[in-house]
Amino acid sequence: MIVRAATGHDRDWIRGVLVASWAETRVVVGGRLRDAAALPALVAGADGRRAGLLTYDTGPAGLEVVTLDATERGRGAGTALLAAARRGRDPQTVTASAPGKRCTSSTAERGSGA
Repeated sequence: MIVRAATGHDRDWIRGVLVASWAETRVVVGGRLRDAAALPALVAGADGRRAGLLTYDTGPAGLEVVTLDATERGRGAGTALLAAARRGRDPQTVTASAPGKRCTSSTAERGSGA
């Protein structure tokens, strides 16, 4: 699984994933309404296909995962995206405050460092 920063070429796909998973691109995280489609994002892919999306925000507390979606389940996209988000950062500064409805407990545990 390869993880890369999203580019302008991914924007339509990102909007489609967010709408399919969350019913729209805006989500409430930490009491704030955010347009996840306007945030920085990571894209996971394999075999030339996109398999997952992680949108995030950064601030004084570190990186905050806003959305996490695997478009191809069971291939490790969620795990790869969380690992990429944590890479180069203190694991305590990466928080997933809005776990996706599709997130499994094993993925959540891997993402939280448990």
